[in-house]
Amino acid sequence: MPKRSLYGALASLLLCQFAKRRDSAFPQYEDSSDLNHFVTHPEIQSPTLNVSVHDAQKSSRGYYFMTPFHRTQEPLVASPAYYVPCQSGPTIYDSFGDLIWSGACIVQNNNTFDFRLAMIEDKPHLSWMRQSHSRRVPAHLGISELFDLSYQNRTRIQADNSTMRLNFHEYNHIENGRKMLVITEGVKYLDLAVIGLPYKNYPVIVTGFQEVDSKTGKVLFEWDSVPRVSVGETSLLPETPGPAFDESEAFDFMHMNSVDKNPDGDYLVSARHTDTIYKISGTNGEIIWRFGGKTTDFVHDGGFNFSKQHDARFLGSNRTHCIISFVNNAASKFAQSASHSSALVISLHTAGKPMTATILSQYDRPDRGLTRRMGNIQTLPNGSRLVNWSQGGYTTEYSQDGKPVAEARFATDRFASYRVYKHDFVGKPSYPPIVRSFAYGRKQSGATTACYVSWNGATEVASWRFYSHEKNGKVSLGEMQRQGFETEFMCDGYKKKVSVEAVDANGVVLGRSDIEDTVRPGTWAKTDSGPDDIVAHIEFPVVLCFLLTFIFTAAIGFITGGTLRPSWPRKKNSGYKQLRHEEDTEGVI
Repeated sequence: MPKRSLYGALASLLLCQFAKRRDSAFPQYEDSSDLNHFVTHPEIQSPTLNVSVHDAQKSSRGYYFMTPFHRTQEPLVASPAYYVPCQSGPTIYDSFGDLIWSGACIVQNNNTFDFRLAMIEDKPHLSWMRQSHSRRVPAHLGISELFDLSYQNRTRIQADNSTMRLNFHEYNHIENGRKMLVITEGVKYLDLAVIGLPYKNYPVIVTGFQEVDSKTGKVLFEWDSVPRVSVGETSLLPETPGPAFDESEAFDFMHMNSVDKNPDGDYLVSARHTDTIYKISGTNGEIIWRFGGKTTDFVHDGGFNFSKQHDARFLGSNRTHCIISFVNNAASKFAQSASHSSALVISLHTAGKPMTATILSQYDRPDRGLTRRMGNIQTLPNGSRLVNWSQGGYTTEYSQDGKPVAEARFATDRFASYRVYKHDFVGKPSYPPIVRSFAYGRKQSGATTACYVSWNGATEVASWRFYSHEKNGKVSLGEMQRQGFETEFMCDGYKKKVSVEAVDANGVVLGRSDIEDTVRPGTWAKTDSGPDDIVAHIEFPVVLCFLLTFIFTAAIGFITGGTLRPSWPRKKNSGYKQLRHEEDTEGVI
């Protein structure tokens, strides 16, 4: 086995032993092979992202903005799918799938949605909607947050009044960030006779949206679905009420999941449970037209249909036509209207009689699967389109001619991502890089020092310069090209104190770490000449376990006549049982 890999494995083992002592309050689980592991950030274990690039020239430059999550209904501590803190939350990967930034610790591992790059007064910011797990705010409601590109918090909004609350589906900054669009929800008691049920006072979720002044928080425009949208438009039926039926079990007859605004001041709303996209007047709130559902105002050319759609967006309009895009999920837990999901770009001829809808572009899910919830479509700067199919973070980038040019997916389907975006940006953390170093060797005079360095969120680092700090001053140990999120560097000799510099492609120093003490093997003598075994700093039970395993393997080889071939075991992905996400998130996202 290569010397470097052996040292890396030993360092990881040491960190695991340390983490078990330090984080004993968190449950330990058997398998985390689909997660990233870092020596410098043992608290971050983001999902591994696999990326396949089919045509690099046609793939848009940028980073994947994702929000891995598992459940939306329960706090993470109640879910056996979580291993350690800092897996769920806003996460950025590069075009190769390497982690760039994890904000999971910032959001305290709460599920996060609609993570994107937002322009605020001509300056790019990171924005997301974070799910709340507090007792005061129900889990399906959200807290919006805005960070700058140094990863410092700028704004935090939590709408929580007695009637309408902030829903986590949308956090859409418009008009250069001066305003934002958010989805709201509340509960009203309605007569369900319109859908043939004998309930006159039934709790119903009423979704709507608000346009809000980003600086003052003043609501500039507000729209509620009731009474403008009838419960009769729903494609669902509510649960039969029980003896203790209350607002927590209210009927989500519409389920709004996106809102957009065009330059004319009108709004576009997608409602999953009515299979309808609505255009809303920005003047009086009246519904201008309905596209899809039971009461569509359009004739669909070729007879195409869609259902359970997500992420309806304006792409352009004039006096006679309106171009929109959305994801046609075509399925829910209970029904489906097509064999597979797709993303659509539609031309709506609004001046004709009757009005007609024509498919301009259709992007079929490559594996011909069904996205039963969530999803989004993004038009990229080069004209290609990014479509998120949600489960497993499955995302496809299509060129202008409709061919897949890149695909991304988590290593397993244990996590999903509500939306995925691709943005090009420059991350400059306000905090310094982190370096950790470990000494190995039987004795100090012949030791080797292994260094590990990372800078969570930095996009411009091309290489790292390593230094030791001696009595006579700082001594250069060498420079190494950046190797993904975390870079490993080996040097001969015991270096008592080390530090690093982050360097960009032009040789400019971007940041410097603190000076860190190297971790010494535990049985080294305090003097410079004390002997030591290479693994003496690892806990005795671990050494004993390795020794017994070696003896047992040798005995088996002797008995069977086989040849003993020592090798470092490679962790295999044991797989995961398919989680029933339909039960966890259906009707929520």
